[in-house]
Order: sequence, then C-alpha cells, then structure tokens
Amino acid sequence: MISLASTRAALAGVGVAALSVTAAAGISLPASAQTLIWSVVPSPSPAHAYNELDGVSCVSATACTAVGNTSGNATRTLIESWNGTGWSVVPSPSPSAISDFLYDVSCVSATACTAVGIRGTSTQNHYGTLIESWDGTSWSVVPSPSPSVTRNFLTGVSCVSATACTAVGSHNINGKSRTLIESWNGTGWSVVPGPNPSPSGDFLASVSCTSATACTAVGSFDTSSTHKALIESWNGTNWSVEPSPRRGIANFLDGVSCVSTMACTAVGSYTINGGTQRTLIESWNGASWSVAPSPYLLEPELAGVSCVSATACTAVGSYSSGGANTRTLIESWDGANWSVVPSPSPTPNYNQLDGVSCVSAAACTAAGTDAATGSNSSSTLIESGSASG
Repeated sequence: MISLASTRAALAGVGVAALSVTAAAGISLPASAQTLIWSVVPSPSPAHAYNELDGVSCVSATACTAVGNTSGNATRTLIESWNGTGWSVVPSPSPSAISDFLYDVSCVSATACTAVGIRGTSTQNHYGTLIESWDGTSWSVVPSPSPSVTRNFLTGVSCVSATACTAVGSHNINGKSRTLIESWNGTGWSVVPGPNPSPSGDFLASVSCTSATACTAVGSFDTSSTHKALIESWNGTNWSVEPSPRRGIANFLDGVSCVSTMACTAVGSYTINGGTQRTLIESWNGASWSVAPSPYLLEPELAGVSCVSATACTAVGSYSSGGANTRTLIESWDGANWSVVPSPSPTPNYNQLDGVSCVSAAACTAAGTDAATGSNSSSTLIESGSASG
C-alpha cells in the first residue's frame, strides 16, 4: 500500500511500485451535521502503470493544482490543473533520469504556485530536494539546497505570497533523519536551522503559514522504541518545538492547516496496544495544543487537512474495510465536533486521499490514488465536495 501522505514511503525509499492490490467491500458511514456532498471528478492518469496524486492547492473554485508522480519505465513528476470545467495534465520538469516525485503544492494565485518533492540521483536510494515553480505559463525547476550527501526530502510547502514560502521535510545526517526547513525570499531558497528533539531521528511532514513570520510544521520524532508527534513553530526569527499531547504507543502527524496564529489543526494517526490504529487530531487555540476527539474506524489514517476558519475544517485519508483493503476517509469539523462524511471509493480494493484544499466551507477538493481489483497499476483520484452536490 502507498504509505500515508507519501512521507513514510519517502523515508523508506519506497515509491509508487509499493502498491498492493486486493479486493474488498465498503462499509456505510454516518454523515456529518455539516455535510458536503462528495463526488469523483474525472482526472488524467497518463502512465500505463502507476499514477499518484499527493497534494492539491486551490485558489478559487475554478483554479486548482494537484501534484504527484507517474511511472512506467521511470518515475516522473505529475502536475494536473483544474480550470473549472476539467482536469488536465500540465507539462512539468523531471530533472533526473531515474525518479522524481512531487509531494505537495501551494498556490497564492492562478499564476504563482510552488511544488516540492525529491529528485533521484545516480546512487540508488539517494535523493536531492526538488522544487518547481509555476509562473502562469510553465513549470520550471528552482535551485534548492540538499544538505545531505545521501537523502533529502521535501514533503510539505506553504506560501503566503510569491516572495515568501516555507518547505519542510528531512535529510539524513550520519544515518539519522533530521528535520529540513527551507525558505524562499523571492530570489532563492536557503536552509533555515530547526530543532531536532531526538538523537534517534526527526521528520517534518507538513507546514502551514499564515504570514512570513508565523508558520507551524508537524511530523514525528523517534525514541528508542517508538515514534512521537512533533510540532514546531516559526515566529519570524527562530523555529522552536511546541509541547504537544501524544496518544497511544506511537503517533504521527502528517498534515496541518492554520487560519491564524490562534487557530491551527493537525492530523495524523496513533497506535495503541496490539498495534491497532486510530486517527489523531490536535487543535491549537493560541495558547496550547490539545487532542480533539475523532470518530472511530478500522485502521484509519488522516493524511491532510484544510481549514477555512476555526469552525470549518476538512481532513482526508483512508481506513480499512477488512484485510488489506482501504476506502477513502473524509472527516469534517463544524466548530464543535469531528464527524465522518460519506465519500466515494471508486475501486473495490484500494482508495486513498492524501491532500485536500478548501476555498470555502462549501467547496473543497481532495486528491489521492485508487487501484482496480487484480491490477498492477493505479490511477489518480480527485474528489470534489460541495454544499450543493
């Protein structure tokens, strides 16, 4: 199965070919009090083998960009664009001859987007950072630092203007994963020092900025025996670790969305005794982080979240419908409770949503992957949520 938000897959050096395909049936889910009606929107899958979308960013109901990768004989970047009528593939650079992945995208207008990921090198399982920029006409590679000689990953990006972006991920130093934070000032990308609370390993998966001086990044860090959720914040001068609650034995945060310095939501998963998995949702009120109760499902994961206000958030991911079978998972926050919203799972065995972007409480777009029964291939999956259906 493709790992959650591609972050853990990236750390393990696993690409889209790690997809497993088996058959399953779905289960019915309770509806939310603030329900959007979700439907599948046709989207291109250019490769005959694997096609995956990991991140999406919308600036209006008629302008969205989704990014991921596509592979046949080699893995290449995949960028798709929504013009209000249909999704289409936009040509994008794939600078390496081996493998290139895009994991996240952030757009500040229809003519200014930034996508981040990794590029392959001539050495197996060695990667450099990859950043690409859209100017309204074409995508181009922007030089970016790769501080490790072996493995560098960028998995999250947030831009507040065409001259202020922050990207996060990890890089390998002496065999250990360390946080990687890079900043764009309109001229170039540079590495920004960030905390590494664990000597065993640290990783940032996602970032959300509300201004050039206020960002929140989430991920996880390793201990001697497990993984713990990690939250870091930027005040315009320094990055620092924020105290955050942790549940279960192991916990991960894979997505974050902030609407102000007083309101952020982070999502992921945690495991309890026996390895049973639960969704993990944490909320920031301007003073502290707390765990928000979320619905119980079988082996759920939340990979991405998008908030348009402190009382309107949408989180996406997947859950198990038995065995290795997965269905799409969408949860909604109405200011008081999180609840599961019915969402399509177009294939009977493997369906996953990794990214979501909402332009209002009544209009959201989610992106991910699905795979048909008995197939050794996967297709892009895009779903649209609207108040009117």
